[in-house]
Amino acid sequence: MRTINPPSHSAVLQPAMNRRLGRLKQEAVAAINAKQGHRADRILSEIIKKDPGDIDAALLLIDLCAASQDFSRACILAETTMAALGQRSEILASYGKALYVLGQYTKALSAYWRAIQAGDIALDTLVGTIHCLDRTNQQLVDSAGKKYDVFYFLNMIFENYPEQRTAFYPYFLELTWLQQLDDPSILRPEILEEILALNAQTGCLLSRLAQMDWSQLFGHDQPQFDHWSFEEFIAAIDHLPHFKRLMNRDIIKDEASERFLTAFRTTAFRRAHDDIQDPTLSQALEILVALASQCFKTEYVYHLSDEDQRHASALALRIQNDLDSDRDPDPNALCLLAMASPITGIRGIEKLATLPTSHPLYPLIVEQIIEPGEEQGLKQNMASLVAISTDSAHVRDMYESNPYPRWLDLPPGRLAIRQAQSLVDILAMHVPGCDMSYFARLSKAQILIAGCGTGSNIALSYRRFRFCKITALDLSLSSLAYAQRMTSQLRDAEIEFLHGDILGLKMVGRDFDIIESYGVLHHMKNPMEGWRILVERLQPGGLMFIGLYSRKARRAIDQIRTELAAQNSDGSIAEIRAARKRLLALPTDDPRRKAMGCEDFYSVSGCRDLLFHVQETNYDLSEIKSMIDALGLKFIDLQLDQNTRRAIQQDYPQLGSLDYQEQWLDYYSAFEDRHPDTFIQMYQLVLQKPLGPNPPAIRR
Repeated sequence: MRTINPPSHSAVLQPAMNRRLGRLKQEAVAAINAKQGHRADRILSEIIKKDPGDIDAALLLIDLCAASQDFSRACILAETTMAALGQRSEILASYGKALYVLGQYTKALSAYWRAIQAGDIALDTLVGTIHCLDRTNQQLVDSAGKKYDVFYFLNMIFENYPEQRTAFYPYFLELTWLQQLDDPSILRPEILEEILALNAQTGCLLSRLAQMDWSQLFGHDQPQFDHWSFEEFIAAIDHLPHFKRLMNRDIIKDEASERFLTAFRTTAFRRAHDDIQDPTLSQALEILVALASQCFKTEYVYHLSDEDQRHASALALRIQNDLDSDRDPDPNALCLLAMASPITGIRGIEKLATLPTSHPLYPLIVEQIIEPGEEQGLKQNMASLVAISTDSAHVRDMYESNPYPRWLDLPPGRLAIRQAQSLVDILAMHVPGCDMSYFARLSKAQILIAGCGTGSNIALSYRRFRFCKITALDLSLSSLAYAQRMTSQLRDAEIEFLHGDILGLKMVGRDFDIIESYGVLHHMKNPMEGWRILVERLQPGGLMFIGLYSRKARRAIDQIRTELAAQNSDGSIAEIRAARKRLLALPTDDPRRKAMGCEDFYSVSGCRDLLFHVQETNYDLSEIKSMIDALGLKFIDLQLDQNTRRAIQQDYPQLGSLDYQEQWLDYYSAFEDRHPDTFIQMYQLVLQKPLGPNPPAIRR
């Protein structure tokens, strides 16, 4: 007779236990919904103790730990659960999130990547992967050697979450702005068009697309345009759709495009000289308006031949006669004149401000009449700090003539993807390695931008810090008015504009939590005096962002400046055009051609700042280190683009460890010795003023 074994005790109890654990999970969920965290924690811990393989309970408890900011425990729970159940994608994603918050970015990236390889393409997982890639400057590689970057995972979001993808477009544009997008064709045409239709922040993406259009049309050739007909130029632009769009949106910053546009302008003048009513001009008016807009944006930096000047003078006389006789100027004539000089010099031109928005010349009227008129009104009501010092007056006069930089688009921001909840959260993203203890006491930062210029740094700071009130100081009323008009697009931004001098900050009776001064101190007669005043206005524990020119990186620019000074060049627009013409004619291997790699080369205000500045001092990192020590500041880091940081970390892996933070400047200096063009823009320093024995009072 076969013996029948009775069921084991555990087998008899298992269904009952499962029912009880199911009821406990329901109670835990109810406790979580009722915000009874301690009770939910106790119930879930009991479930996991009885059944370590209960993945639902483990996930609930991990999420509960994360919600209560106990990320270390969340990591331990995730590791314990994976030890029992294997590397499940759901646990890996939660593990990655906890590791990221703890600052273990490389481990977090590994966890997210394993989750994706296991089939998890949840939105939170993709976003977490993007955060880690952004933070670590890495790429992911699969077993076949294929590489995956930030743009790949953003495109996965666009493809898989169509209803939510628009929220990520600003971040996509920011990454395009910070680093070159090698291949925009990863995006479907309709997604690309959605992004470009934002009509803001798209300049960098358009530039890349325009380059691709250009390469497709001309290949690697350097075509000569001197003998092209008007019709050939129009046909070419029809095959450069993004280039045409870019002409209306941003300054085009490359030599080949400048030669193309300059030759096109000459051809248009000749066609108009033959017959201003030529129907081909009227048919191409949209393209001609785009060219006039581009010339205005560059502040008419392109070379103007004697022939071009004669045509422009004849057009100006014709338009003036029309206005004096109460006739409407010919649209072709007005558009062509706007390619050579501002139309605001014509008496009575302000009448055109009433043109309807549907008029083909309305974009030119906005750029050249309406917006400058707004700035004149803003200048009348600008608050002043103290009188500008005599040491700073000649620098002020330069920027009154040419406000710099003439930025045209709000910089992209990360707010859509980075839902920071506090000032400390934001600083943890942007300034790892600084002491947060002072900022933990604040709900809003008081930021001083000393030398705000035309306001691009105001927009960047607002996008970056969000929880802030900004005081923007500058020598130039024209620059401040431009800044106020442009930053009026920032919703809910608290910005106070002050006309004044850094030297006058000694009279200000308040201190600031964050001070920014990019590209300013090196234009002062005594940079160290100005820097010392800024340090005095910085709260103990506060952060300072300083931009200074690199002597090594600017050696070719310094050579040009020395040559121009020897020629007594005065920085007038005629001198700027003449100097640029000589530089553009240099052999391709001449080191002075490096100036053409600077974006500033492609506008009058930029070129004046680059090559004709009235006062300038350059530095190396050893000098800067001594200055930082003398001012009693702590060096945190240099702000670097991702490609530069990746290259430096390949040479010096120890730069990833805060244990070496005090030596980072030495490593950066060694890297610059080997790669002297690294800091061609500026050294962008992140510094902190140490907390004293008596921290400042809490300010909410």
